[in-house]
Amino acid sequence: MFNINSPLARYLRYSLWACLYLVLLTPLLVGGRFVFPFISLKVFYFRFIIELALFIYLLLLIFCRWYRPRFHKLTIAILVFGLIVLLTGLTGVNPYRSFWSTIERGEGSLTISHLIIYCFLLSQTLRSRRQWLSYFSASVFISVLVGLYALAQEHIQISWI
Repeated sequence: MFNINSPLARYLRYSLWACLYLVLLTPLLVGGRFVFPFISLKVFYFRFIIELALFIYLLLLIFCRWYRPRFHKLTIAILVFGLIVLLTGLTGVNPYRSFWSTIERGEGSLTISHLIIYCFLLSQTLRSRRQWLSYFSASVFISVLVGLYALAQEHIQISWI
């Protein structure tokens, strides 16, 4: 076990924060080589970054006690929601589609499970008000970039495809 200020714990913590901030870039991605250019790349990127962040978080759990999960009412409610989505997907008309969905929609139990892991990682990683405000500020900045891109599309011929 390492303490929270050990070099390994610090490296893993910063790597986890980097992954969580990289998730915010998802709306800016457009994959022109995919059949569904505005969905496919976003879904694949989001899933990959969340899986990488979960791996880093699990390493932090092994090496540092400070990162052990703390369950609040909201965290428990989100986990219960995930369990309900999984159960309804398994008992639905087409469990295969419920789990995998279709790539033009990018949803299904798999993506919803990634969203639940994302919420869990945020709640366990960002613990101070300053960290949350910094994360929300980065989110607003990305939102402004998306809005500017939309305005530019309205007035200028822009295509990333």
